[in-house]
Amino acid sequence: MRPRRPRTIELAAVLVASALAASACSSSEDAAPTSTSDAPTTTEQTPDSTTETTEDLMEDDPSDGETGSRFDTTDGFEAVDCELLTNEVVATEVLSDDSIECGYVTVPADWETPDGDQIQIAAYLIPTTSDSPAADPVVYLEGGPGGAGVLAVGDFAQGAASYLRERGDVIVIDQRGTGYSVPALYCPEVNDEEDSDVAGHQACRDRLVADGVNPADYNSVNNARDLTAVREALGYDEWNLYGLSYGTRLALTAMRDEPDGIRSVILDSVFPVEVNGISESGYTLYWAIDQIAANCEADSDCDVDAKAAIEDGIQRLTETPIDGLAPLDYLSVITEMIAEPELMQIITNVAEGSEADIGEMVAELTMQAEEEELPPISEVDPSFYPVFGDAAGMGYSVVCAEEVPYLDATAGPTLGDDFRPTTQAVVKNGPKPFDPAACSVWDVPPAGDIATQAVTSDIPTLVLAGTADIATPPAWSRLTSETLANATYLEFPGLTHGLVGNNDCLNGLTAQFLDDPTAELDQACVAAFPAVDYQAD
Repeated sequence: MRPRRPRTIELAAVLVASALAASACSSSEDAAPTSTSDAPTTTEQTPDSTTETTEDLMEDDPSDGETGSRFDTTDGFEAVDCELLTNEVVATEVLSDDSIECGYVTVPADWETPDGDQIQIAAYLIPTTSDSPAADPVVYLEGGPGGAGVLAVGDFAQGAASYLRERGDVIVIDQRGTGYSVPALYCPEVNDEEDSDVAGHQACRDRLVADGVNPADYNSVNNARDLTAVREALGYDEWNLYGLSYGTRLALTAMRDEPDGIRSVILDSVFPVEVNGISESGYTLYWAIDQIAANCEADSDCDVDAKAAIEDGIQRLTETPIDGLAPLDYLSVITEMIAEPELMQIITNVAEGSEADIGEMVAELTMQAEEEELPPISEVDPSFYPVFGDAAGMGYSVVCAEEVPYLDATAGPTLGDDFRPTTQAVVKNGPKPFDPAACSVWDVPPAGDIATQAVTSDIPTLVLAGTADIATPPAWSRLTSETLANATYLEFPGLTHGLVGNNDCLNGLTAQFLDDPTAELDQACVAAFPAVDYQAD
């Protein structure tokens, strides 16, 4: 449903290799499921030992009851050894900083019935490195919907975003239904290679419901109310939200529904409440072509009519695909490479190059894609599910309630009229980012008109966008900033989806904002940020 937040190649390789090795060593009884009958329960998906419950983890935790915590948490936070909460590999490779503390906050499955079924939100506490820290931490909200926050912990603890812990604590959570929260709504039954695996969706839903899950509980409104409960359990009077992609929609929902305790908000690559991501999938392709053309026009060394060349290539491949490269495949390649130096060479090659040259290019791109591809979660031990993909069940619950019922209600911009008929036909018939057929079996109620209305708020907000973001184009971030009374909008040339920790300019500006969210930012470094530079032929 969305691009996965980038991880280092080395870390991904270690996690994938370890996960596959663990799965290969598992007995046939413990192997990840391929059908409803042998799928793990949602409780079993979380701990390393698939038979332990979260109560077992609390009892086994050697730190339980000790006072060595660096955090002044309340009784609402239940500390758990990080390795027991995740597994040995994730604890070693992702949660390797010994100062990180892990645990659960228990919340109602449905906040409208607080005395009903309870679920647990996994939280990862990264202590500040400052001797005089700010009292208000930053809490990170992962994208998706369905993404696991745990995979970002390393970035905030020791990686590119670790500058944030220099001012105060950083908190990362696995949102309800994701990561190592309990239950986690992963769907190994679904075959992602199929265009529409209705049977797989039904099998996943049937299993979750049999385990006591109500898919209707997993929505942005309940998700936002969880944030207040986590903040209070951790003992903070207020904190700062940092949302990425769907995490921005969650942050916006919290700004609307749960504003108390939110000191400031950073929205990174915004997915606005009022924009329907399914309806706008065509816009993102048109926008990407126009952005490539704009990049070329601004580059004195780029002497190509980029838009015409792209459409020439689409026309050529529509008439005769070359070495399996169809028009939509081509669009996918170039939109993911908006800011790559070699992009213009690919565009001119497809438009007018020889079939042999194009075939060589296709072979190289195919090899790269295969190297980066992860196995389906059905092939790995359940404790590695968060490493291999999003919690699809959480995604279905959100999208089927908040997007699919409102396909005609979107505030997103429109493009397309000035493109050739061939290009328009390719875009119109292209795949959507979500299969609405899943909603025919997921059976969750519509969220109501509030799911289509822009959020207004006076909470100080920093809105970040990159001009190479095909998932959430800059126009969406600008749109959001217009309805937030105290918003500052920053746009970075050539940066893609997810800007946290990307460069010194961005890091410095976010640090300035957090120090005083009401002060005017010195944006000189943004104005001096390098433009996209395409290589000449």
